[in-house]
Amino acid sequence: MDKIIKEYCAIVRFLGHFIGNNTEIVLHDTTQADHSVVAIINGHISGRKIGSSLNGAALSYIRNKIYQDKDELLNYRGFSKEGHELICYTRFIKNEAAQLLGMMCVNIDKNEEITVLKQLRELFRLDPDDSSSASVSIGRISGWREHFPENVGETVEFVFREILEELQLPADRLTYSEKLMVMKKLEEKGVFLFKGAIPEVARQLAISEATAYRYLSKIERGSVNGQD
Repeated sequence: MDKIIKEYCAIVRFLGHFIGNNTEIVLHDTTQADHSVVAIINGHISGRKIGSSLNGAALSYIRNKIYQDKDELLNYRGFSKEGHELICYTRFIKNEAAQLLGMMCVNIDKNEEITVLKQLRELFRLDPDDSSSASVSIGRISGWREHFPENVGETVEFVFREILEELQLPADRLTYSEKLMVMKKLEEKGVFLFKGAIPEVARQLAISEATAYRYLSKIERGSVNGQD
């Protein structure tokens, strides 16, 4: 573990002494995507623990090198495993050469406050209940949405389902060309940053690991057309 990440571990522990139970702080070591979480406070919010993997959003940050142009991402939406809306913040941790070492993420669960607002509206017969305006009154939130799978398998499955929905493809009867297209999308979203991604992707696509490696090789060569 890099010295800078170790220092951030101490900061996370320090913050844990006084933050409330509705705020999660997660420290990722991005050099080990499969088990990136090295420190966490209030992990009950996302269901993660030390040793959990990066999620789909974090993979995309790395794959698309968002950290090169930004030091932080502020006020975007996330969702807990219980479906509670979270307000999320991410700080990219870089060395002097601007290489990404990790990410410190803060996720705030405002479900209790939103519930109180709804109750007050009903009690005092204020504006009609509107969950979106309740969210905005708590804090301005951008359109970015983040989910928090706990491990590599859950992350791969979530990104896989997201791609199928995006491409409007059936999960149970994909053609060769469609499987190759899905593999390409998975690569673009950074899924193969996981060392353990291939077995999970092969399982989702109902193909052998050897076939998955062959598909990935075609994609890396820029040859995504034609027949196997």
